[in-house]
Amino acid sequence: MPYTIEEKRERKKIADKKYREKNKEKIKQSSQEYYNVNKEKKKKYQDDRKELKKTTDRIHYQKNKSKIKTRCNKYKKTPQGKKTDIISNWKRMGIITDDYDEWYEKYINCNQCNFCNKEFKNTKDRHLDHIHSINDCENIRAILCCVCNTQDVFLDLLI
Repeated sequence: MPYTIEEKRERKKIADKKYREKNKEKIKQSSQEYYNVNKEKKKKYQDDRKELKKTTDRIHYQKNKSKIKTRCNKYKKTPQGKKTDIISNWKRMGIITDDYDEWYEKYINCNQCNFCNKEFKNTKDRHLDHIHSINDCENIRAILCCVCNTQDVFLDLLI
């Protein structure tokens, strides 16, 4: 009795799965070889289409501007969105650390200035102080209030 189309598909799935399990290393090696051979082609293709992609992305943004802005604003109001926003601002300002998540937790849970012990009135009063001259390793000094941060109080302590 002949198999139905669904039965044929099911038998093929099972046979394919058995083949993949049996030849894992062979498939992995073949994938790696394909990747190595086509790496340059892929890069060239992406470089050639860079301007086209920019143009299509710009057109898509113009068509869907209000939807995109609404979605972004909604995300920025979530805890994860706020965290992402703060950390990206730190990176833009040149703050370097091995663990941004750890410093974010310290920053959010800190209630007073690490120098003058003044309690923070709001989130705008809290600043993550860092050494501007260091650009290749961790450069965070402390979590300060706005006044201590602008007076650069730590310079006196370092000298």
